[in-house]
Formats: sequence, C-alpha cells, structure tokens
Amino acid sequence: ANRVEMARIWWAYTQSILVAHFGPCPMKEAGSGNATVAYDTEEEIYTEILDMLKNAAAALDPSGDSYYDDPLFDGDVNKWIKFANTLRLKLALRASEAWPALASAHGQEVMANEDGLIASNDEEAFLQFGTTVDDWSNFYDQIIYENRAENVPCMNHMFMLFMKTYKDPRVESFAEPAIRPFVITEDLADAEGSATMVSVSYTIDYLGAPVANGSPDMDEWGLQGADKPFQGFGDDNYSQWNQANYMQPDLNSTILSASQSKFCQAEAALKGWGGSKSAQAYYEEGIDLSFSKWGYAADATAYKAQDGIAWGTSASGDRNFDGTGSSAISDDGLEKIAVQRWLSDFPWGFDTWCMQRRT
Repeated sequence: ANRVEMARIWWAYTQSILVAHFGPCPMKEAGSGNATVAYDTEEEIYTEILDMLKNAAAALDPSGDSYYDDPLFDGDVNKWIKFANTLRLKLALRASEAWPALASAHGQEVMANEDGLIASNDEEAFLQFGTTVDDWSNFYDQIIYENRAENVPCMNHMFMLFMKTYKDPRVESFAEPAIRPFVITEDLADAEGSATMVSVSYTIDYLGAPVANGSPDMDEWGLQGADKPFQGFGDDNYSQWNQANYMQPDLNSTILSASQSKFCQAEAALKGWGGSKSAQAYYEEGIDLSFSKWGYAADATAYKAQDGIAWGTSASGDRNFDGTGSSAISDDGLEKIAVQRWLSDFPWGFDTWCMQRRT
C-alpha cells in the first residue's frame, strides 16, 4: 500500500514538471499505449496532482510496508509524507495566480499541519548519481571524464553580482576562483594628502560571465573595440561551477530542499494561508538552513543583518557590467523571498524559473 502511494507522489512530481514546462499536456490518458491521447488543461492537471499529493500523504502509514531500494529516502515513509506535503505547498503557490481558490484551499490545509513539512537538511529530497560509467552524472561524464572543456559551465554574471554585493560566503561552495583572474591596476596616493602615487593591483577571483554557458558575445550590444565590457575575456577569466560539489561522478541532484520548504512557508504566510510563525521568521529560517547546508552557519547572522537582506530593509546594490541591471533588493517581502530561493536553489534553476514567471 505504501509503495503505491510513493509511486503516486513521484508521478505527481513528474507531471508537475511537464505541466510547468509545456502547459496543457496528456495526463489521464498518458501511458495508455494509444497512438492518440487527449490533452488535459493546466487547471485539470493541477487540481488532480494537488489532490493526489493530499491523499497520498494521508494514506502513507509509517508502520506499514516500505521500499528498501528507495533511491530518495531509503525506505523512510515519514520522509515521503513530508515530501508530499512540501511539494503540495510548492505547487499550490505555483498555481496561486491562476486559480487562487484552489491554491488557497490546499495551501491553508498544509500550513495548518506544518509539522508535516520538510524542516531540516537531512529531510530534503535528492537523487544521487553513481560512481560507474553507467550511472555517473552527465557533468562528470562530459567535463571531467571526456575532458570537454567547452562544456564547463561558467557562473552567471547577475548571480555572482548578488554574491559579491552581499558578501555571500556560499560563493566558495558554488564557484571556483577564475583560472586566470582579471587584474585591476590603479594608481593611488600613498597617504592622505600625498602627491606620491603608488600602483596597486588586485585580482577579481570570482567573476560571472554575462552569458551563463561560456564566453559572452557582446556584438549584439553594438559596442566596438575597447568599449566592449570584458574585452578579450575567455572562460578562464570567469568562475566555473565548484568542482568538488558539482563535478563529481556521484553528484547529489536536489529535488526539494529544506531551505526551499521554508521559503515556501514564508510566501504562504505572506498570502495569509496560516502558519505558526511570521513570514519573516520562515524567511530567516530558510537562509539559516541554506548556510548550514554548505557549512556557513556561523556566517548567517551577519549576512541577515545587511540592508536588503534584513526583513523590511532595502539596498540599492551594485550595477551589472553594462549598467542595465543591479543587485538591488527592495523592502518587499515577496521579492526578498524570491531572491533567496533563487540563490539557495543553485544550480537547480527550474523552480526559480517557474517562480520568476509567476511573480
């Protein structure tokens, strides 16, 4: 009985990815073997998968059967229950602009039983690749094993701008220092009021590329010669993804993290869906969990105290390379939650993409 409910939860998860990518798609007749199948509407799909997650969480029995080859939770039924509830809350938020009544009903039910949500890093859902050629990660296969350097992913410029502006220590876990860091040289007075100038050089070890998948092509901006930002830069000048955390054969691929769970609860509280804490409290717990996951728990307090990060504050941020954007964060609660979800979800950006479309 439990294994059937686990299968239903996983089916709801995969269907949620399909509908978010493509909109209306086959659901009720999917897998029927028929050459032609009917498409279900987005509303029908969200209605069904939200109900399926609700019913599956209620039906799972921790004292019942388990699935001991379970690649998600090693047969821990309680973790499956928390996964179903947390996924239900996340999908209710995703559907909240289109079908507010449907979303609110599910969201309020979940928030009324928040003990049933993912709350710690050891409860999060992830799949782990293996260590043999048959099952190791694609990143490792192409970039390390096949040494296809052209596929090495560079860090995104805007992402790294937020890392730099708010002195985010997680950058060392997300990114590698540039192989050939950019050097800035300035002539500075050797003391206040002195006419004696000294030449000072320093490196930019962590720099993101304007285009996330390699060297930027700036020709479309109409800039010529020395006016082009990052003139003559190549991949070696930019930070690449951290090898120890993302280029190993047995990579952990996060599906639903504890920090994301807390940020979902924060948004639910903003929407008035209930909860025992304030939106600010859930938001700060989300930051704490992300920092703790990467070994920076001691740095979280100082990070949260900064303007723009602290609840109710704003920051003008820094301008990006061409002056068309910045790392500014307003005092709007939803914006703060969205920014922190984006940062903590690195590099698994699908949920962030869905959130940006919605908000």
